[in-house]
Amino acid sequence: MSASFLSSAAVTDSRRLCAGDILVGIWGYEQTNASFYRVEKRTPKQVVLNRLNNVTTWAGFTGEALPGEVRRDKPERRKVTLCGNEEVVYDECFILRKWNGKPVSVTSYA
Repeated sequence: MSASFLSSAAVTDSRRLCAGDILVGIWGYEQTNASFYRVEKRTPKQVVLNRLNNVTTWAGFTGEALPGEVRRDKPERRKVTLCGNEEVVYDECFILRKWNGKPVSVTSYA
């Protein structure tokens, strides 16, 4: 799946998470990272997620990340929470929200 396919097909205006939606989590301390996941299955309280590879374009220490192909990791189950829109609390410091289809700004250090 190419990033252009994902941006047009997987982003919806709905507040509800559905199979096929792409989620993004932005995290980091001295740098900004982005992790993308695709919702594979939805139950009333949970989602099954597959992690996606990042496709990142760098310009020095800054870049733009887009979701890429599915990684070979084992799918993960996570609870869905409601905070305005549905979101997934991946762990205590990492929240996944529906991706808006635009590149995500990331940073790096040497």
